[in-house]
Formats: sequence, C-alpha cells, structure tokens
Amino acid sequence: MTEEISISYVTQPNTKNFAEEPNSPNIVIVAGLGASGSSAVVDLLQEVDTYYVMPNEFRIFSDPDGLMSLESALVDNWTIYQSDMAIKRFRQL
Repeated sequence: MTEEISISYVTQPNTKNFAEEPNSPNIVIVAGLGASGSSAVVDLLQEVDTYYVMPNEFRIFSDPDGLMSLESALVDNWTIYQSDMAIKRFRQL
C-alpha cells in the first residue's frame, strides 16, 4: 500500500487584510497518513520565513475517532448505535 501526502496551497482572496500585506505568510495545508512523510514536509516549511506553520500537526485523518474511524462506522460496520457514537466522538475532536 502506497502512502500519499496531500499538499494544498490556499490562496486568499484579494482583501486588504491579507493579500495586500507585503509580508503576509503563505498558507499551506499538509495532510498525510502515518509514516507518509507529511511531518518532514512540515519541518521543511518551518525553515521558510514566508510560510506560517501550525504548532501542532493536524491528524484528524488517522487519529482514533478521526475520519477513518468515522468512515468505518458509517460505511463498513454500520449499526444505528455505532454510527451515533462515531459521529459524537468525531464532533468532539
């Protein structure tokens, strides 16, 4: 199984608050599953002054009660009780 890293470059609308600021940081969203190298990409971006990097990793995909757990409860192993609990747990993240 091949792991993937998803990198999304978020462009901001041309507003006076963000895009017209000469020193405003670029925003990049890095998301990946465990052992895919996403942490290495984040570490690399931390070295570049024009990028803002969140202090904590966004791990909603693979953490317990994250997107993969929610999909499993709603699609693969659906029961009325399990799906209800999965939704409640996901909303608490």
